[in-house]
Amino acid sequence: MKTRFGCAIGSYARHECRRVEPLDGVWEFTFHERAEPGKCPPMGRSSVMAVPQAFDATPAFRNRRGVGVYRKEIAIEPGTHAHLEFESVGMLATVLVDGEVAAQSRCSYLPFEAALPPSTARIREIVVLADNRFSESEAPLHAPYYDFRQYGGILGSVRLHHTGPTRLTSLRLQIESADDGRLCAEVEINDRSPRRLTANIFIDSVPLTEKHLEFRDGRATFPLRIPNPRVWSPRSPHLHTVRVFLPELQDDLQVRTGLRTITTDGGALRLNGEPLRLAGVNRHENFPGFGSAVPQAQMLSDLMLIRELGGNFVRGSHYPQKSGFLDLCDELGILVWEEMLGWQQDVRHFTNPAYRDGHRKALAEMVLNHVNHPCVIMWGFLNEAATEVEEARATLEESFEIVRLLDPTRPVTYATCKGENDRFLEMADVLCFNIYPGWYGCEEDDGNTLRHIAPAIRALSRWTARNPALKDRPLMISEIGAEGIYGLRDASAPFYSEDFQAEYLREVDRALSECPEISGIALWHFADVQTFAGGRNIKRPRGFNNKGLFNEYRQPKLAAAAAAELFQRFLGESGVPGGREEKPLVARAAGGTGQLSACDTLR
Repeated sequence: MKTRFGCAIGSYARHECRRVEPLDGVWEFTFHERAEPGKCPPMGRSSVMAVPQAFDATPAFRNRRGVGVYRKEIAIEPGTHAHLEFESVGMLATVLVDGEVAAQSRCSYLPFEAALPPSTARIREIVVLADNRFSESEAPLHAPYYDFRQYGGILGSVRLHHTGPTRLTSLRLQIESADDGRLCAEVEINDRSPRRLTANIFIDSVPLTEKHLEFRDGRATFPLRIPNPRVWSPRSPHLHTVRVFLPELQDDLQVRTGLRTITTDGGALRLNGEPLRLAGVNRHENFPGFGSAVPQAQMLSDLMLIRELGGNFVRGSHYPQKSGFLDLCDELGILVWEEMLGWQQDVRHFTNPAYRDGHRKALAEMVLNHVNHPCVIMWGFLNEAATEVEEARATLEESFEIVRLLDPTRPVTYATCKGENDRFLEMADVLCFNIYPGWYGCEEDDGNTLRHIAPAIRALSRWTARNPALKDRPLMISEIGAEGIYGLRDASAPFYSEDFQAEYLREVDRALSECPEISGIALWHFADVQTFAGGRNIKRPRGFNNKGLFNEYRQPKLAAAAAAELFQRFLGESGVPGGREEKPLVARAAGGTGQLSACDTLR
């Protein structure tokens, strides 16, 4: 919805005096399978496409690879400055303004901007090339073998910002004392020359003070103290807003934060000094018909389902999350592990300069974009990479260095599937293991494969406890689970049945009860997700990773009830945000009716 003084992004307005126009809606669209990367093909006979929307999730272009060409004309006062904000474009994005390249992005999951130079023309032509083809040179962070589908199109909102030639570009807050409300604020503008500007500071919409800021290389820092501070926690997710207005620029920027600390101490995670256990799910940004352009209403519905299960935690697998999703987690008190795009990188990537350069830049952008979100309690990267080989060392070292330099207040980690063969666990603040005992590696096992679960979890816990370099670090199972195809129910509980999947999680629950030293568990995963295509699907029935507690339409499997029981026992009453008073989902899943309830009508 367009407003006179800006527009909401997520759940609150970032600007009060800057005019921001949403450009979501219907754009002209055409598709080209063989266009040259980054080059604009002729529009030809065009159709239309919704924005945001994954074009390759629509019936006409489902699963097709090529270049989606979007076109829109916009009106801007001649001679004025403006820029476009793109929340997400997949996978290789090129933006042209009046026929000239204005910006390019090589990672679907990161926002970016495109400047509109002043012009004598009032009507400006915007063309966006969304290339969803895999290319190690053009889009090195994406790869066809990832176990989740990577979509093409304008996948997030597009906004037009009207500003002067110099404008605010960021406001980042670092908490120095949550109890006292003391912060260090960094303001950035798009002018790198030294200058002095007056700033009016507002806290929770109330004028606080006026400061004279000295900008060097476009940045200025200043101390800040929030009056009447309230600490953020899952049970009381109180948020404070900080707004900076620069009168000389007639520009402003408002951000939200929560006053809280997250530390690792004595083998445990601590939130605001109190021991913290994490129980939740890995979640992909995906929904049928939309691909990864999931509407915020569906994001909220997903989070409410996780709360209903009794979970307090989401791992944003395996890429940066949209700001709107994190806004909701901030408001609901759901804790988040955010990680950089990656899945099973190997020596090819570690020795590829294009990949390493793209990874470094994107990792820094992820942290800088979302450092203000209190829900984010851990940063991660390089899921299931080849961390058993020495060639991974340089990439890991520089990744940890980048994140800790930009944000020294949060733990940094990576999820490994290499177990005792992993060479670099000492670098991580939290030890995170992806394990699938009783599922993978059981092809020749004709017995009860569930018997492998408890010994594997005990062995992992004992090995880290015996290792002098690791024993004082929190231990987390970052992935565990089995596939269950929705509706496939069989009392003999064969592989891929809902029955086997539910019993698998009940066995995980029993094994965890014997290992109280484990700090967290993230089940793989929240809802079934479409994955890679072609022959690799032989191990993915329906073309989906079917390990979800829900199917892709968020209908609960028997595993949902088993997960709820696991979360309740693992967290205990003190760890559950919002309580466990809501029972319909668990009862529905256990009852086996397969019918939708009032909860489902929200989705």
